[in-house]
Amino acid sequence: VAEQKAGDIIGEMTALGLTSTRTATVIAEETCFVQVLRSVQLLPALASFPADKQNIRIRAAHRMEQRIHSDMVRTLPFFRGCPPDFASFIDQHTTRMVFFKGDTVFREGSRGQHIL
Repeated sequence: VAEQKAGDIIGEMTALGLTSTRTATVIAEETCFVQVLRSVQLLPALASFPADKQNIRIRAAHRMEQRIHSDMVRTLPFFRGCPPDFASFIDQHTTRMVFFKGDTVFREGSRGQHIL
């Protein structure tokens, strides 16, 4: 249960296309004025403003991180069977990122030094 304050944003995960269903029920406890921004308006705007898209990406990654298990690496098949302290170290040193639908994660033939 969370309480939203003036200026808080709700529903961004579905508007950004990161989830297909709502992850919470929101009930107004008093009369509220809200502004609605639909994904059909938001997504083209983000495409036109790359710096803002990156800012939204960072915020979305933070929100997603709050909703998942904090020691996520240990649950992945690739790291299954590793000592817990190794998995925790790896988990603490990963960079959380979000890719929107249609984003290029990496290109064939490009050099890389990381795993996703």
